[in-house]
Amino acid sequence: MATGDWDLAIRLAARFRSLGEYGEAIKRGKEAMDNPELYQQLGRNLTQIKDEAIEALKKKYNLSWDAAMKSRKR
Repeated sequence: MATGDWDLAIRLAARFRSLGEYGEAIKRGKEAMDNPELYQQLGRNLTQIKDEAIEALKKKYNLSWDAAMKSRKR
């Protein structure tokens, strides 16, 4: 997350067991990256799915995200 590599962050987080209410969005983001053609055929917007996964990561790990952003500004 700190480096802005959202694809990697989504892929890693999707493996975690304890994602709580954010799990669905994060896992859907990974699935959409792994199977973009399927999601396009279903009429889903891949950018929106990824944005939702990123937002879920930020909310789930908000303390870590805040710390990472503060260290980048230094």
